Amino acid sequence: MTIGITVHGNGSQGVEVAGTILSGAIFQSGFYVKEFHVPTVERMPFHSVSHIRMDKNPFLTKEPVTGADFVLVSDLSLNIAEIIKTSKDSSIAIFNSAEKPKFSSVKKKRIKAHYVDASGIQRSCLPMLGAFARFFNKITLK
Repeated sequence: MTIGITVHGNGSQGVEVAGTILSGAIFQSGFYVKEFHVPTVERMPFHSVSHIRMDKNPFLTKEPVTGADFVLVSDLSLNIAEIIKTSKDSSIAIFNSAEKPKFSSVKKKRIKAHYVDASGIQRSCLPMLGAFARFFNKITLK
């Protein structure tokens, strides 16, 4: 079963680096993986997304992840409703926030929301990978 992961942030938050590190860890854990980064220039600072697919079996698709199982969002100023549209119902979302804001789109899709306060860190996407590893225990570096 293919698992989709998206990492969202603005251009200075290490989204591309986080996607590369995560895909490398996934590969080292014995999965087939494809990752690519898509910067969008709809607003400044620009919204940046890393799309990651993983599976125990080889797969050919090179399309962006739609119906993500995991969504990591490092900047709450992004359009959360649009980001959540690309996730599955009952998926897991990890937000960079000290607070626990209520998003109607998250509640509507029954998404399990978790919050990590990484806003004081320069590349706030990177600490979110640790939170992801906590909720997704199939990645090991043994």
